[in-house]
Parts: sequence; structure tokens; C-alpha cells
Amino acid sequence: MMLFVFMFVIVLVLVLILVFGNPSKPDVFQTGQQKYFFVTRSEQYINIYPLNKYPGECFDFYIAGINHSKYADSHLGEFMGELRPEPSNPYDGNAIMIVDPDGQKLGYVPKDLTGDVRRLRELPCVCFCYIARYNGKYFTRCFINTPGNH
Repeated sequence: MMLFVFMFVIVLVLVLILVFGNPSKPDVFQTGQQKYFFVTRSEQYINIYPLNKYPGECFDFYIAGINHSKYADSHLGEFMGELRPEPSNPYDGNAIMIVDPDGQKLGYVPKDLTGDVRRLRELPCVCFCYIARYNGKYFTRCFINTPGNH
């Protein structure tokens, strides 16, 4: 009887690990090549800083709605995106979406920053983005160059 209980507990633990993952193993943090960003990791947070050799010539922001994107995991690390207006957005006619080179939507410029982006650049325009995942949470940063705005 004792052997049966022991085997049952072992099987139960293995099933729980398969279903929920190994709780002692956090997400692996990988940065990849960092050409446009400098990335650091603290205990529970990822810090992402744009690298731009001309201070004042970039405008940076996070990707709003990234947790709802089905493409976020396939874009971990650096990539070049595009900012496109989305006037047909049912929630915000001034929305600016962030898409990858294949046109897959990753998220949006935060609503409170769309006016600044439209003032600084004509749309569509290129943006540089970084997505990291750590402990099940996405950390993002994007920037657009704004030459002449010293």
C-alpha cells in the first residue's frame, strides 16, 4: 500500500510539472544582439534604453497592447518596425499601430503620445523596437529618430 501511495505522488508531481511547468525555473532572459538598445535585468524588471549617439534626436515609447499580440514571442529582441495610422480603429480614430516588416500588428503607440508622434514625424515611418519577456511579462521599448529637434 505504501508503495502505491508513493508512486501515485510521484506521478501526480510529474503531471503537475508537465501541466504548469517547473515553478523553480523562471523565464530565460535573452537579449540577443543589441545594436540600437542597451538592456539590463534587475530582480523583477527589464530596463531597455535606446542607444542614440545624438541626445534629443529620438523620441521613445513602449508598445501598448503587446500582451494581446499573438506575434510578440516571435519578435523577442531587436527589430525594425513601422508606425502606421489606423483611422478605422473602433476605439481611437487617432491610433498609430506598430507593425513588423511583414505587416503583423504588434501593438500601438500609447494613446497619450500619438499627438507627439504625429507632430514629430510624418506617417508611416520607421521605428526601432525591442521586446523582452521575463517571468511571463513583456517589456518593450521603441523609438523614432527626430532629426533637427535638439
